[in-house]
Amino acid sequence: MNTKLLLVTAISLLYRESQLPAAGENSSELVRKIIEEIKLPEHSLTLDSERGTLHNLISTIHYMCNQAVDYQYDESELLQRLRVDTNNDSDLYQSFVDGIKETLDVNSIKKRCINLRRTLKNYFKDKKVEDIIGKARYELKFKRENIKDIGQFIDNVSAQLEPYRIRDDKKDPAIISDVNFDDPSSIAAVYDGIKNKETAGTYLQCGWQGINRMTGGVGFRRGDLVVVNALEHHYKTGFSLILFIMFALFNKPVLKDPTKKPLLLRISFEDQTSDNMQFIYKWLYEDAERKPADLSLVSEEEMTAYVIGKMTQNGWHVNIKHVNPYDWAYTDLCNHVVELESEGYEVHVCAVDYLQKMPTKGCDGTAGGEPLRNMFERVKAFMQARNILFMTPHQLSSDARMLIREGRLDFVKELPTKGYYSGSKQLGQIFDLEFFIHIEKVNGKFYLTVQRGKHRKVEQTPLEDLYCVLPFTPIGPILSDVGRADISLKRAGAGAMGSGEEIPFWMNV
Repeated sequence: MNTKLLLVTAISLLYRESQLPAAGENSSELVRKIIEEIKLPEHSLTLDSERGTLHNLISTIHYMCNQAVDYQYDESELLQRLRVDTNNDSDLYQSFVDGIKETLDVNSIKKRCINLRRTLKNYFKDKKVEDIIGKARYELKFKRENIKDIGQFIDNVSAQLEPYRIRDDKKDPAIISDVNFDDPSSIAAVYDGIKNKETAGTYLQCGWQGINRMTGGVGFRRGDLVVVNALEHHYKTGFSLILFIMFALFNKPVLKDPTKKPLLLRISFEDQTSDNMQFIYKWLYEDAERKPADLSLVSEEEMTAYVIGKMTQNGWHVNIKHVNPYDWAYTDLCNHVVELESEGYEVHVCAVDYLQKMPTKGCDGTAGGEPLRNMFERVKAFMQARNILFMTPHQLSSDARMLIREGRLDFVKELPTKGYYSGSKQLGQIFDLEFFIHIEKVNGKFYLTVQRGKHRKVEQTPLEDLYCVLPFTPIGPILSDVGRADISLKRAGAGAMGSGEEIPFWMNV
């Protein structure tokens, strides 16, 4: 865009916004960013006059940006100032007159402001796009030897360009849902989804009654970011992997697009695929048979058939991957989901073990945990737009370990709202649903204590359902109890629900 036209647009926008009643805010920050991008021409005999004009107009813009939001400009006074600024450039001055003197009603002023604001935003986007492409072209042409992987180079450039896509002719993909009170059908569709939430495939149940109660009985909502927090070696991976298995066992897929294939996706940045597959077979067998699995008695073919049969019996497709996190950024994770979608899958669950292990390349922020927090935000936004339940374990900080050293009882009950997250204390602001877990040993037996933290939903869950204890079995894992007797406990070492010994007298509660 011509620099003079850009300045005319900026001044016209600020003036028109000042005419709106009780505006509360204006576009001064956007205008400031725009004029920071303007480069004045170098001094020369032929350009001194133009340079002076541009300098004068930029000074006027600074003056307007510094006014209070409710400041009212005098039309004649502003035009007089602009006449002086334009240095006898009658065509330029007339552009200001055309933009300012026209009498408009309030609705017309609002529409004019929207159009002027869009013009400035598009300029800013165009300038950023030019910079990104220009830098990429320079690196590709003159520093080709520094580009080790052309595919990764393209992905990085694409990720930088993504925020500046202009889609004036399409529905904005950033708008996930749109309820218009002038369109009753858009509201009815939302209420229909609320009334039929148990059958519409919005929620996924797990196989533990105690955990289902923690979610208010509705289960895990697609589109949510679910995080399992614990210290190292306290069953984060085991807990989240069992939940992944349970999603396949205790739910039937409901597709938004019936032509797609429902997919449960798990990506490990830590454990070998062989370790995950061994765990899955053992848990499935022991949960079904309630006895230890002896791998020496079954062939690879038998284990394969057993796992496939169990995990796909409800109609799910399952994909489990082991990825080197240091060769992936969040853009690679998102691109992989898009690739799966292009292959005909509708991803319902994406479980990553651990998201924290990925480098924060391409994320905003420099201080403290800002890049990590921004990575969680970006992944959440991507998954939420696709209605994908995203689940990942996360490490607790060293501050949480201090509570253990202090001998605190009911450790996990101390953790919600305290910000004990490794890498950033503000991570909890992003989560939709979080669990805090910890292994405790009582009288020679091991128990997993579980405290629910934040849960972004309307209905409140009863306080007594926010904590439970799941016992490890003598054969190893924590088995399911949906359709069986409830195994959850109120305290580690206590009796099961309904036993009459939920809290024995000797526990001093």
